[in-house]
Formats: sequence, structure tokens, C-alpha cells
Amino acid sequence: MGSRAKGRAKSYSDFDVVVIPGEEIRRSTWLRIKEHLEESLFPYSVDLLLWNNLDPQFQKIVLETGRCLYEKE
Repeated sequence: MGSRAKGRAKSYSDFDVVVIPGEEIRRSTWLRIKEHLEESLFPYSVDLLLWNNLDPQFQKIVLETGRCLYEKE
């Protein structure tokens, strides 16, 4: 996991994107975000994950190796 963040991506590698929300995300909103990503012209597969649903060990890996793409002030 995280080959793109680690600089070891192959041409077929997907993007692992973890969302750490500041507040609860409704299921309908989450599904709409995933749908927009699937329908986008982005040329890579995106594995969209919600922070609260991750195993604590995986959360640690994300914190150690992940890169922040956007942070709301």
C-alpha cells in the first residue's frame, strides 16, 4: 500500500487516498464522492478510504508514510 507516496509506483498502481474528516460524513455524501471519482477523467484507479474505518496499525502507516494532499484551515 502507498507505493505512490513512497515513490515506488508502477504504471498500473492506484492511488490510496485516506480522508480524515473534521466531522462526521454522511453515507450518502461519501458514496457521492466515490461515484464522482469513478466517473472522473482521472487516468488512475483511486482507493478511497475513510480514516475512522481503518485498522489502527494501518492508521500508523498512513501517518508515517502518507502525504497530505489537502488540509482545511
